[in-house]
Amino acid sequence: MIRINLLKDIGGSAGAVGVVDMGDEEAGASNRDAYKKLVILCFPVLFAYGFEFYLDNEKQTEISFLQKKLNSMKTEVKNLQPQIKAVNRFKEEKQKLEVQVEAIKQLSKERLINVKALDTLQAVIPKEVWLESLKVDDERVTIKGKTVSDSFITSFLQSLNQSIYFTDVQLIGTSEQSGKNGPVKLFEFSARLAMGK
Repeated sequence: MIRINLLKDIGGSAGAVGVVDMGDEEAGASNRDAYKKLVILCFPVLFAYGFEFYLDNEKQTEISFLQKKLNSMKTEVKNLQPQIKAVNRFKEEKQKLEVQVEAIKQLSKERLINVKALDTLQAVIPKEVWLESLKVDDERVTIKGKTVSDSFITSFLQSLNQSIYFTDVQLIGTSEQSGKNGPVKLFEFSARLAMGK
């Protein structure tokens, strides 16, 4: 920039016009100040734009990652569908087997009760009583036999009533029949097996 001094030169001739060349240094300093101010004004705007671009890019990357993960999970679920169906089928079979095992346990319990009832029966029967038949229908037992005296029938009936394996013991009937060594008493009992013991 060039500057013109229109004042008189104090030490020189009168009326002379003085030209002063500010030079490139002052112009450069002025331009640098303008650039600094421009940079200072633009920096926050550029920083905000760059930061927003960075955040947008990060969000897009995260969305892309989550979309890939979602697609991967959908594919995995689709691939696991046959196995899920197989697991459900196995669960149904397990439930059926548990029902069958429970039924077998109940049958075993009933058989054990039947065995214990027969063991009790042979333990309480008087020596003078002979069994002709023993029939078990569900929980009902029918016993037919013979003896030489009514007292043995009464004793046998009382022993069955005291047993924990028989309940509701009833005498259905008695009759007399002649045998080789004298009269023989025939009897028939009915009782219920005590299944809950």
